[in-house]
Amino acid sequence: MAASCCIRRLGRLSPSVSHFHPHGFTMQRIGNLLKICAVNFNTSAVRSAGAEWRKEQGLPLAGNEYGPLTDMADWCYADGRPAPPSKGAARRKEQQKELAMKIDQLAQEVMDAKENHRRQIQEQEDRELDRQRRELKTKGAMVSKFRGNHRKSRKSLNTDDTS
Repeated sequence: MAASCCIRRLGRLSPSVSHFHPHGFTMQRIGNLLKICAVNFNTSAVRSAGAEWRKEQGLPLAGNEYGPLTDMADWCYADGRPAPPSKGAARRKEQQKELAMKIDQLAQEVMDAKENHRRQIQEQEDRELDRQRRELKTKGAMVSKFRGNHRKSRKSLNTDDTS
């Protein structure tokens, strides 16, 4: 539809030049037509064909991000030696290496954070126990405990003396 619109506009561009070509399409008119119509054409697809299916299957969206056709060498020597890696393969290998290092770093940070959190909770519990030990006790409870132990020890002393 956009092309037919542009062709209709072609006749209105410059009627004085149309006599040089039997159909009225000169290079100048075609150039002007392309300038006018360039906005009407879109060359990129909104979605790659099959991207939704690949996403549902857990595959890469583009289909050429990884896999045997992307990761393996295109050729090898006749004696069986592998071919040197291509620039794209070297770039992908470097990206994967950087990604693995980043994953390791983040995993270590998570482990450190968990350990710090566990240590902070343990320190809070220790401080609470220490505070409870240092807290003043009621006098009556201490005396009754002491008297109970003191009487038992006197009884054991008295029984030792009589024997």
